[in-house]
Order: sequence, then structure tokens, then C-alpha cells
Amino acid sequence: MLINPVSPCKIIYAEKVRDMYSITHACPNPLDAGPINNWLAAMGYECVDSPGLISSEHFGEIMIDCESFVATNLGSGLAA
Repeated sequence: MLINPVSPCKIIYAEKVRDMYSITHACPNPLDAGPINNWLAAMGYECVDSPGLISSEHFGEIMIDCESFVATNLGSGLAA
């Protein structure tokens, strides 16, 4: 998917994190905030205003905090 924010946004990412789902291995109890907060801090998440501030070498999940956006389906990329 191609995501284009319609409103101003913040972009949140961590160079150490390819997929935030990996937190489930480090913090198996989703109700225990202590280990979750420690994991997030240890991963070095950053918040920037522009995608140009993220290295073109970054290969991982990027989260966008915005009020609205337009999503365009670029195809599944999967062979039939």
C-alpha cells in the first residue's frame, strides 16, 4: 500500500525494528506495560516530520501518526 497523509503527520520508526510484531517475543504479556516500555526505549524509536529524514537504507516498519490519509493499493506482489 502507498500511504499519503492528507494532514500534517509524524513518522515513527526504529532502525533496529523490521516489524513491530517482534515485540510479542520480547514481551509476551500485553498487559504488562513495564517490559513493553523498556523494549520500545531499547529499540530507539524516533519521531520525524519528513520521510526525507529517514535513511534510504531503512528496511522496516514505519508508523504514521496523522488525522487522515489516502491509501492506494499497489498490488499484492505475490505470484499466483
